Amino acid sequence: MKDAANGALRQVWTWDSGLEQVSEWEFLSTDEDGYAARDLRSGVVARGRRSGKSFVWAFKTKAPTPFGTQTVRVQTTYSTLSATMAESVTKTTLMGVVPVSSAETLYSHEI
Repeated sequence: MKDAANGALRQVWTWDSGLEQVSEWEFLSTDEDGYAARDLRSGVVARGRRSGKSFVWAFKTKAPTPFGTQTVRVQTTYSTLSATMAESVTKTTLMGVVPVSSAETLYSHEI
């Protein structure tokens, strides 16, 4: 087992409507391939792990659904496409099987 590694991340999403969504996470490695993170604003705890060449985060949280506010499972898979491109695919489900929403994001970075 490697030494534990800590980190922090602040994410800001600005939607087309101008609405901003902010999350602040603190991280701790749990083993060679695993991580735990806690959203400092909501207290939500996420678990992450490597999966082949990708990295998968998953957590449960309360969210609006067609059946009212329910506990949903959110899973995001991050994959590297090239040295400057990555993508994420996020799926939100109710009871782990009923689709609630999904999103795909492309990230680019200039070297």
